[in-house]
Amino acid sequence: MSSDTVVVLKRGKDKKVRNFYPWIQRGEVAEVNGDPEDGSLVRLVSSEGEFLAIASWNTQSRFQARVISLEDEPIDQALFERRFAAAICSRKNLVAGTNARRIVFSEADLAPGLIADDYDGHIVLQVRSLTMENLKDVWLPALIKVAKPKSVYERSEMQGRQEEGLPSFAGQLYGETPEETTIEESGIRFIVPLKS
Repeated sequence: MSSDTVVVLKRGKDKKVRNFYPWIQRGEVAEVNGDPEDGSLVRLVSSEGEFLAIASWNTQSRFQARVISLEDEPIDQALFERRFAAAICSRKNLVAGTNARRIVFSEADLAPGLIADDYDGHIVLQVRSLTMENLKDVWLPALIKVAKPKSVYERSEMQGRQEEGLPSFAGQLYGETPEETTIEESGIRFIVPLKS
């Protein structure tokens, strides 16, 4: 998915992006050069025309733009492979003594609107933004390649999807997810109902 549309931020609003704040609200946009579709990618620039970021775009959301990359780079499978590998690596020391962990955490991993949890090799995820829904054919193969899950199941049934113009969805994306699995944390075992 390309990012040809340029969105100019109001004077001074570039500071938040430069300081790694990932959201641009409606009132912070000065000008849109083009007619981007909701769920597409745009290029954010400062009021002086300096490149700031590539972001998702959705006029239905109170956060019209959400930063995906602070680099001027393709938003492709290779990018998500790098992102997911870095996300998993960064949490490696935090998840000792368990076979369950969060592997992708939305804006924290520059994947705005995507949350993925791993329960003993079975990934359960949520897609909370229109752009990430539209990019599913790009990031899902990357997630499968990097995380090597037994299965991937989507539980995108949160109310916030309505604001993004998305219906609720739950269903199998990869492999076969059992109704439940057992995880262990610090020697204590828990049954996790993966689909419910």
